Amino acid sequence: MVANSNLYNLTGYEEFKDDPNLKVDLTELVVEVMPEHNHIKIGSSEPLLAKWKPVMTEVGACYTINSIAVLDVSVTKSDRNETRIPMSCKYSTQSCYWILECNNFIDYYIHSPYDVANIMLPPSSTYPSLNRFSELTTMETQAGPGVRELSPRTRHCLYTSEPTRETRRVYSTNICRQDCRGRLALKLCGCQPFYYFYDDGPPCTPAGMWCLAKNSHRLATFDSVKCICNQQCLDSVFREVSKEEQIWDRGPFQSRGAMRLTVRPPRARYSRYIVFHLQDLIVSFGGAAGLFLGASFISFVEITYFILEGILRYRRDDTKVLVLKRREPYENRIKELDIIIREHQTNRVY
Repeated sequence: MVANSNLYNLTGYEEFKDDPNLKVDLTELVVEVMPEHNHIKIGSSEPLLAKWKPVMTEVGACYTINSIAVLDVSVTKSDRNETRIPMSCKYSTQSCYWILECNNFIDYYIHSPYDVANIMLPPSSTYPSLNRFSELTTMETQAGPGVRELSPRTRHCLYTSEPTRETRRVYSTNICRQDCRGRLALKLCGCQPFYYFYDDGPPCTPAGMWCLAKNSHRLATFDSVKCICNQQCLDSVFREVSKEEQIWDRGPFQSRGAMRLTVRPPRARYSRYIVFHLQDLIVSFGGAAGLFLGASFISFVEITYFILEGILRYRRDDTKVLVLKRREPYENRIKELDIIIREHQTNRVY
């Protein structure tokens, strides 16, 4: 029951809400019953370098691949270098595709490699004997040179390496929304759902999870609480444009389910560029001055130079020098007076 629950379907906790002896770490319980991913086979049009990473989402413990926003939600210790660059695909005569095969029922959440799964969107499900063909389109958002050096307030977006909280290691739009829901859950029920094991606050017991079940609609809509999340400077949003399902009731594929994901080349791409640099301002100012005043930028520099030179020269000419005469020592003055008196007395005798 715990492993199959999600943030918006917690009604199963009602029968355990009044059990005082049920004090268990729900996060550890979900991780312990988490199945292995070895039975999932992957094929792709490009060499596969990414690895499956166990993460905690709002639908419980899952495995993710090709995502660089898992440092906070990973249930195992992750290195930033392991998921630094997402996989890419070069469009040529062959299309970009992924094939996933499994002999169990699986829900696949397809999301941006710069974000975590959004459970508000429906998953793509497969089960044994079902072959599912999905065609996806993507809308990419990129940033041009020099954009990263600008402040977030100026560029109106955040990179994955710019978390908004000290307890976070990465930033993404859905992680920001999870933070808002976590604060709301703490306000409504006094605890955090075990899905947010990385967040501050006491984890919910079964009684706390039942409290969240009664307020699931408020968590889904943020209960009119203002949740401001910045856009991501780098992003790639996938949407399913067509799908086809086939049932294999005989043969080797009867016991396995498969899903083939094909990605169309993007027809449009959003990019942030700096359209007006400081040097552009200088050039524009000089051009306007030359057009209306008949002067160039160097003319203003020369005018400023001559004004400063005149001010400094005026201050230098206005300075008066006070010359003080040297005063003889007192003893020398006494001797001179004594000689004068003696000479005067001698003249009187003769």
